[in-house]
Amino acid sequence: DEAASPGATAAAAGGNGSEGENGSGMGCQFVYVSSAGVTRPNRPGIDVEAEPPAVKLNDALGGILTYKLKGEDCVRASGLSYSVVRPCALTEEDEGA
Repeated sequence: DEAASPGATAAAAGGNGSEGENGSGMGCQFVYVSSAGVTRPNRPGIDVEAEPPAVKLNDALGGILTYKLKGEDCVRASGLSYSVVRPCALTEEDEGA
């Protein structure tokens, strides 16, 4: 339903979603937090054991990386101004450990 899409909502409000709601002239942008490794699961020739834990455990975690990549695809197709952030795993180890 086009009327329910974010782009249609901005257009119905009389704007293109880039003016900023506070009148500052600063554009609005959607930020999607994905994950490093979203393009790696099930890639031919990849050594899964040499990959980060999320890639190794993608299937055990219900395909989380697969779904995050599908989410990225939806954001790209939305027509919104966006950024995709793919953070890597954080640890509590000292740098270089």
